[in-house]
Amino acid sequence: MLPQLTKLKGVGPATASLVLACYDPVNVPFFSDELFRWVHWDGRGNGIKNTGQGFKRSIGYTAKEYKSLYSRVSTARERLNKEGRGATSALEMEKVAYVLGKEGVDVAQIITEDPKSKKTSGISGEKKGNSRKRKNTGHHEADVKRSKRIENSRARQTA
Repeated sequence: MLPQLTKLKGVGPATASLVLACYDPVNVPFFSDELFRWVHWDGRGNGIKNTGQGFKRSIGYTAKEYKSLYSRVSTARERLNKEGRGATSALEMEKVAYVLGKEGVDVAQIITEDPKSKKTSGISGEKKGNSRKRKNTGHHEADVKRSKRIENSRARQTA
């Protein structure tokens, strides 16, 4: 459906994705800057240029980039749904990406723990070997440590 919409004058992949996301917000992600940068945090993907890193990477707003974004969001949604987190929509993922982007969170520093295997993995789907392991602490201590990391990250950005 995206190719048909982009044939219209003045409609590129981002605008076309917005129309489609309004029609089906559960399955179709909007081609937002924050979502693209979040799901491509590792800098890899079919059809994307590897320029910049994290929330500062450049975006070409091409159909190939949207296809890569769509694929990564779909994969992440499937993984989250299999982990028993309920039906995670593309819209929910956009909201998370928006907050992370606006807060300037360094996603590479955030890790999650798989309760079944006790292994750590990055949120954005990077290789497990690239993640720092967190000591086995209580939830409250982990939240405090995460808050301190975010505060330190913000302090570095404003300095």
